[in-house]
Amino acid sequence: MVAMGTSLADRAWGRESAVYRITGVLTVISGWFLTAVVAFTVTAAVAFTLMYGGIYAIIGLLILVAFLIIQFTLLHKKRVAKEEEKETNLEIKTEQDLIDSCSFEMEKAIETTIRIYRNTLEGLFNENRKQLNQLHKEADTLYRKYKNRRHYEVVPTPKYMTKI
Repeated sequence: MVAMGTSLADRAWGRESAVYRITGVLTVISGWFLTAVVAFTVTAAVAFTLMYGGIYAIIGLLILVAFLIIQFTLLHKKRVAKEEEKETNLEIKTEQDLIDSCSFEMEKAIETTIRIYRNTLEGLFNENRKQLNQLHKEADTLYRKYKNRRHYEVVPTPKYMTKI
């Protein structure tokens, strides 16, 4: 806050960027207030529940906590499995393994892209919004997958291959 205020006084902001920066500052401050209001409301709700609910409220909240812990544990296991799957994909020993892996991935990506494109055209012609929404999610997932691969697998692979 102080840095932004001094840069405003030093005329470090132009007219074009000042609006966006001030909007950003106001967004951050309003986020702080919103966080405080939500925390106070949730705390008050739990306190009133425990005060008026007695032992039943305590048992209910313990069951809720146990349920949430189980749900987050399962979610964490899925994420760990995905990370391990990413790590096992990097097991390339020779240049031929690298070529085969790249060829397979490119073939799979192109087939998926063609299928998404074809189904998108079909969904547009039939005006099927549910199908288009599902295809949009699938295309976004495909984009994120290969964007992450570009950063975490493509760049380290040539470095790894020079060590072999």
